[in-house]
Amino acid sequence: MLSAMMGTMTGRPDREDQPTHGSDPTTRSSDSEMASALIRSKRAFVDSALGLLAAGYTPTFGYTQYSICSDDSVEWRVTANGRFDREQPTGSTRAHVDEIRDELASVGWTPDDSETSPDGIRELGSHWIVTVTRQDLTINVSLYASQPYVLMRVLGPCLPATPEQRQDYETAEDERFAVPSTSDGA
Repeated sequence: MLSAMMGTMTGRPDREDQPTHGSDPTTRSSDSEMASALIRSKRAFVDSALGLLAAGYTPTFGYTQYSICSDDSVEWRVTANGRFDREQPTGSTRAHVDEIRDELASVGWTPDDSETSPDGIRELGSHWIVTVTRQDLTINVSLYASQPYVLMRVLGPCLPATPEQRQDYETAEDERFAVPSTSDGA
């Protein structure tokens, strides 16, 4: 069923209806895992968007795409991405960064406390990146000191891909999806 859902969501045919002789036996399980990751990444994006709405941001778009996880292209992931505008102030400050990290932590995300991202925050010259994790998903929120928007990306898990799947992922078009513009989803 998840394979059928993925076929519908990505515009690809349901592989369960195709003959499997001579194909990699992991294809069906990999399709199911990627379909599950796609659904969970979009859901995490939309759920997290509600927290950004509460913090004064307005969604402009959301989309999913596939990307390579490994140098040899044998592992792929799906990402859910989008942009949120903020009316005033124009840019983000460290206080906004802390607010977003704390908002995500309040709904079950764990700040990535690593050497590059202490307490879930990486500070770069022109912007900050908030990184939080939950199970096998990661969210990166980029906040810019001189821009009126933030970018959010939910990264699904890296999954093995057969040569046929790699070809499908490489040629798959980005899929836009609706992001709620109010806290009630209307």
